Amino acid sequence: MGDSHQRGPTALTDQGYWHSQWERVRLPITIRKGEPWAVDSFRFQRERLPVGRPLKLLEVGCAASATLPVYARDFGYEVYGVDYDAHGAELTRRNLECLGCRGVVECDDFFSYARRHEGEFDVVSSFGLVEHFTGDTAFPPLASLLRPGGVLVTYVPNLRGIHRLALALNPGLREKHVIYDLPALLRALEGAGLTRVEGRYVGSLTLYYLTSLRGLRLLLWPLQLAIGAANLATRSLSRFLNLRLNCSFLSFGMISIGWKP
Repeated sequence: MGDSHQRGPTALTDQGYWHSQWERVRLPITIRKGEPWAVDSFRFQRERLPVGRPLKLLEVGCAASATLPVYARDFGYEVYGVDYDAHGAELTRRNLECLGCRGVVECDDFFSYARRHEGEFDVVSSFGLVEHFTGDTAFPPLASLLRPGGVLVTYVPNLRGIHRLALALNPGLREKHVIYDLPALLRALEGAGLTRVEGRYVGSLTLYYLTSLRGLRLLLWPLQLAIGAANLATRSLSRFLNLRLNCSFLSFGMISIGWKP
């Protein structure tokens, strides 16, 4: 998931923070098979986005992106990416090549990029971007990149419900995130002038944000493995019974879309 973010006057992160996230990344960068947040997110998109047409898709905050190859390979899109971290952008270029996909990736501040590329794209996506800017300020420039009839896809982590525990144990996490719930995310899309907005909680219970704390990592991994096995069993049972278990209390994230008139 590429989530290095262009620093503007309302950014909650800086370039050094994101550069440190990609230092140990190794190619190829792919989404683990069966990853709950990805399975749910891309199912949601396939049910709503045109597939198999050569549409232009831009991922904003695309550093070390595992999602751009999915859009190129599975959706048939012409893919572009922008990120302000040079190393993260280079990882994305090399990853596309490694996976046999074509794409154009630029290293730039996305606010500046949006001013130069207004109205150029059919689909704009971001995975873990908008929550690093206060006041919903990332949404209008994202929407400005769309052609009329284009669609904005936005994924953000769910740091409410049971995941509030991570905020309590990791104060730095709150400092770098605006905490959205799904209604607030949809209102932000509408505030950027988008229509037909809808969204869904995606993914399963995870200790991802707690295992990022070095002191707890070794202690929590066995528990995370047990939770993963329980999630797999629960999701299999829910599919068999046609139940939807994604919710604000347990889900790892949320996905939303909005259309430009």
